[in-house]
Amino acid sequence: MIYGNITDKSEVILANGNYNTIYGILSRDLEIVFKDTESALFLTLHYDKNNEFYFTTKDKKFLGVKLINYNDKNIVIPEIVLVKCLFSVDTSLNDNVARKNIMAGSLFSMKTTIGDINYIVQWKIKNGDYTNLIKILPKIYYKGDKCVKSNNLLTDLKDNNFKGYSSQNLCYNKSDIVYCETGQTCGLCLGKCINENYICFLDKDFSYTCGNPEDEIVNSNSNSNSTNNNAITWVTIISIFVILLLLTFGLSYKFKKYK
Repeated sequence: MIYGNITDKSEVILANGNYNTIYGILSRDLEIVFKDTESALFLTLHYDKNNEFYFTTKDKKFLGVKLINYNDKNIVIPEIVLVKCLFSVDTSLNDNVARKNIMAGSLFSMKTTIGDINYIVQWKIKNGDYTNLIKILPKIYYKGDKCVKSNNLLTDLKDNNFKGYSSQNLCYNKSDIVYCETGQTCGLCLGKCINENYICFLDKDFSYTCGNPEDEIVNSNSNSNSTNNNAITWVTIISIFVILLLLTFGLSYKFKKYK
């Protein structure tokens, strides 16, 4: 499983699972397949306005939907299309409110609109029924004790104990992150808040916190800026050290020359 916010224009796969586990992956045939990771469909996630998002394929097409009749009901299922199709979060098992950034591995249902009717996207499980729950996982992530960058997602997902993070900062500071299971709320895990207008996120101290969606964005940026500032600080220190070293060497050479 991978944890953390997914940034705009990230390459992703769609998967099915339960809480902190992955069961199957959306294939190029647009079915949820089990263990057959080689057939995974990679998409690029784009954020749009009003907490909506869409997906593009490598050949500049889009993930869309088509309307079918199933068991005497009209449902929509995924289809590759030529025009942009907007989606939004309908219901999440981890939080109640749509976010500006989708959480990797958060189990949720996606909705889209055809005409003036909202539909929940249904995902066909190979040799089985449909499910409306899906997860999104980024292709690029960080893993291990040293939090190294990796893109071996298809290989790592074959390991049931695999754990990755969408940012190096999160990997360093919150390696014990987990999603809440049934009956749990935000606090010791990442899940729903008692206040339905709040979302659960990691604050600047990397504690599970309930708050307004806007607060999650601020703290997320703050954490990111902290990492950048640390990097800038080290670059500055190294630069000063090099300058001092050069000055010392120059003065020493000048002193010996005129001695």
